[in-house]
Amino acid sequence: MIPSVGRGIARFMAGPVAASAVVLSFACGSSGRADIAFVSSRDGNPEVYVLEGQSGIPRRLTSTPDDRERDPVISPDGKKVAFLSSHGQGETGLWVMDIDGKNTRRIGGPPGDRVSFAWSPDALRLAYEIRGNGGTDIFVSEIESQKTIRVTRDAGAEDLGGWSRDGQWVVYALTEGALQGVNRKNPDGVNEIRITEREDHRPRWSPDGTRIAFMAKRDASDFDIYVVDINGSKEQNVTNAAGNDGDFDWSPDSRRIVFVSDRHGNPEVYAQVIGRKEATRLTNNNAIDAGPRWSRDGGEILFVSDADGDFDLYIMHPDGSRQERLTLNDVDDTGASW
Repeated sequence: MIPSVGRGIARFMAGPVAASAVVLSFACGSSGRADIAFVSSRDGNPEVYVLEGQSGIPRRLTSTPDDRERDPVISPDGKKVAFLSSHGQGETGLWVMDIDGKNTRRIGGPPGDRVSFAWSPDALRLAYEIRGNGGTDIFVSEIESQKTIRVTRDAGAEDLGGWSRDGQWVVYALTEGALQGVNRKNPDGVNEIRITEREDHRPRWSPDGTRIAFMAKRDASDFDIYVVDINGSKEQNVTNAAGNDGDFDWSPDSRRIVFVSDRHGNPEVYAQVIGRKEATRLTNNNAIDAGPRWSRDGGEILFVSDADGDFDLYIMHPDGSRQERLTLNDVDDTGASW
């Protein structure tokens, strides 16, 4: 498995899994900018905050002194926030609360540490990974009824990639064993379609529902980002350059991918038009830039950087211009998602 961002250059590749672009979440204030969920240690230990789009003021949503919250993601309807936390129960659980921090409850399912999760497009269900018996499996739970369905029963580790636009499919990558590759499965039925047949990682469905992007080494020694049609045809390497490429997000129009690469020595943010050879470099510094995420209208990109010695939240235009710092303190603000 590829480790996540936040503790050094070697960890920039994956980014926070749950805060990926599987389902973009928007709760816009009158200013037009979406609310942003993130994790900060500014009050002593990692807690979930929301940076309000209207006021630009961070609001603390959790208060659990002995735990470490991570990977908060606002629901597609903007009414709830899901996140991971041990929450005093030993194993890492999946939790949901209202956008104001009230009505916190644990999402059910069998025992085991929750590894990652993704909101369904209608915000009524959550898909998530549970680690156990040397591997992981994927489950889906309804938020209100807590009805739970086991989606996979494979040996080895899996990478959950989230939902199709219509909510009919969950995409994931089986990263170990004889049947490695990207798969999509219907959690409400029995159909399962194998899309690739090699060791691939972090699959993400395009917003228009026609393609899936994923990370793979293929015949090289470093990771590139590939795109394939949802039935496995027309596979192409879209970031074919020296260095590791990862931690990516689809643009809302499904024409571009924003990603992190160390091709010039340290993790920087780049944008790639699907089908073009050259990527556009969006950040240029000696820091670690990570977690780029498109806004709903495609007009801004959210990312985190440790340019001043600790991680803070930033936004910029899709060409790298108009960079703006959103948080400023002496601790890490990470795991940011719209």
